[in-house]
Amino acid sequence: MTLVISTLERLTYQTTLDLATRQGKVILNISLLSEEALDVALQVIRPVFRAGLCTSDLIAVYRSGQRVGDAQVPAGMVAIGTVCSVTINGILLNYGISMESQFGGLLELAEHKPAFGGWPQ
Repeated sequence: MTLVISTLERLTYQTTLDLATRQGKVILNISLLSEEALDVALQVIRPVFRAGLCTSDLIAVYRSGQRVGDAQVPAGMVAIGTVCSVTINGILLNYGISMESQFGGLLELAEHKPAFGGWPQ
């Protein structure tokens, strides 16, 4: 767990996204899947993007043999890169607002709202 947090903190400091120009580096979540599953995966992802449940609706697709960071996509596989929510920490940091990531977890939604008490209305 400490390794994951330290990696995320390092990537946070490397985030360079400029909101005005929409250019710069962002943190990606990388998912590997078979080439055959790509079309179905993209169909499943689209409504998730439309529902506003993601940090961004940008997606990068890396084919077999291409490099993603220090890794190479294996034969017969594709990698899907989606913008990680920790990118927001990097953007805030670039505006001089520091924070510390504490944990990740699951949030239950009901009617497109968090399903627990205490959430601001």
